[in-house]
Amino acid sequence: MTAFIIPATPAIRDASKIASRRLTTKSIRPAVAIALILVAYHTSIRSLIAQLSLDTPLAHLALVPVIAVVLAALKGRARNEPPINDRQLDWILGVPLLVGPLLMNLVLPARLSTMFWVWRIDLLSLPFFIAGVVCILFGVRTLWRIRAAVLFMFVAWPFPYNQVLDRWLGEFTKLTISGLKVALGPMPIAVAQPGGDGSIFAITHGTDSIKMSVASACSGANGVVGFFIVGLAFMLIIEGSKLRKVLWLAVGAGLVWLLNIVRILIIFASARAWGEEVALDGFHPVIGLVIFNVAIVAMLVIMKPFGLGIRRNQQVRSAHVATQPNRPRSSTAFCSVVVIALAIGVLNNDLSKNDPVASSLGSPRLAAFDTTRETPTGWTLSENQRIEWARRFFGRDSTWVRYTFSDAHRDTPGEIQSTLPVFADIIETSSRDSLTAYGIEACYKFHGYKVSKQRAVELGNGVVGGTLSWVNTDNATTWTTLWWHWPINTPSGTRYERMTLLMNDQPNGALIAPEPNSNVASRIGLDVANRIKGGTGDNLGNDKLAETQRFLTSFAQELVSQRIAKA
Repeated sequence: MTAFIIPATPAIRDASKIASRRLTTKSIRPAVAIALILVAYHTSIRSLIAQLSLDTPLAHLALVPVIAVVLAALKGRARNEPPINDRQLDWILGVPLLVGPLLMNLVLPARLSTMFWVWRIDLLSLPFFIAGVVCILFGVRTLWRIRAAVLFMFVAWPFPYNQVLDRWLGEFTKLTISGLKVALGPMPIAVAQPGGDGSIFAITHGTDSIKMSVASACSGANGVVGFFIVGLAFMLIIEGSKLRKVLWLAVGAGLVWLLNIVRILIIFASARAWGEEVALDGFHPVIGLVIFNVAIVAMLVIMKPFGLGIRRNQQVRSAHVATQPNRPRSSTAFCSVVVIALAIGVLNNDLSKNDPVASSLGSPRLAAFDTTRETPTGWTLSENQRIEWARRFFGRDSTWVRYTFSDAHRDTPGEIQSTLPVFADIIETSSRDSLTAYGIEACYKFHGYKVSKQRAVELGNGVVGGTLSWVNTDNATTWTTLWWHWPINTPSGTRYERMTLLMNDQPNGALIAPEPNSNVASRIGLDVANRIKGGTGDNLGNDKLAETQRFLTSFAQELVSQRIAKA
């Protein structure tokens, strides 16, 4: 047998090089896009991943970015489409999608203060940025193909979950405890203890009596939320009617809840057989993950009886379609995305300072002022009066207490000194909307006071306050006010507190305080917010009012830092 070796022609070699180059480009460009997204939102994504190890219903939100990447890979393959070389639509849609998140991360922290982090607006802006990156680097067609993956990123926004969990987690826990008591009827593994909320169970191990509590973290809400996330992803890639998909998702959530009761029974049984240490240190950390995976596999197995199936891939681009790229290469597009990604990355990195005020899932960490009662070194705090008539404005459960900070006589001078007292009005309420509706500026303008030097100021750890000076025309006295809102953690749940500091601007008053602290990113955001709102920004001048505002800003920064230290 004779073997014939046909030499490669230049055309074949060129075609091979083109194919190799296109394959490399197809691999590099998505990797670059993912890298730019990670650079821009590194703090946001890292905060999600950090929750994965915690026993919280929202821990599974860390899976959302990974699932979104898988969905994009499944749906992002090119179809039989004619080539398009017009990039105008890419820019028309892509630029607003990139600039919008930049403005959200630049301006809104100064406008919303700590609520920007509590509401996780950064994660809300993330899908828009991803859409802009895809639109500019890959085109509108690619964005349309992977729209499900981009939209799926909204599932990582924790704010809607928090609203549901705050209202229903307690009831869900009671339902789980009731189901557990029913399951324990024919199996006396544990005995519910009388009194309290019924969540305490006693298990007998030899001569020992072990007490275990079924708290909200054990209610099964973790697994139900996790299945909702994974199940929603499967609903995007399976075939079948919407009704069948919703029914399948509901049955899966019910199965996860039932298996969670089985999980608790296994932990109780292991405590009865081998003791508390084996149950809590051995079974408890792993049995939940095993049960969750069993539920996922079971729902995949019964998918067919629901009339559902994995969607077949649509026909990808065939070989006879022109091998030319759909659009010309554009270094301008890449550079534009890089610049905006770096800018958002700087702003996103600044969000890490918010963590002492609220967790990355939006839960407040700070206690109320009536508990902490922070006071600058060398100062004394005294309660003046409680204002009851304001409850019709701020809610029946609201409180308004007026305090006085006084600089005490001392041998060693402190950093913050004043011959004038600082008055503090502390309003606590469950209604944040009431604090917004009856704001400081609106109140002063309603009373006809002459307001000046109004601006936003940074108080540290993501807390942004407002300050202004005003003249009471009735007695011609001049005052300076500084205020801020933040969420607080109380035994009755999340409440909101307005801290308002007031000082009379007397010409003979002596004020000593360090220069207020701020970083570059915060100053830029505050300056933009002040200009949008029509404030004075940093152009205070050097008069007495400016001195008082700077003093109160340093005073407030000291109070914020002390509250953070006690969180």
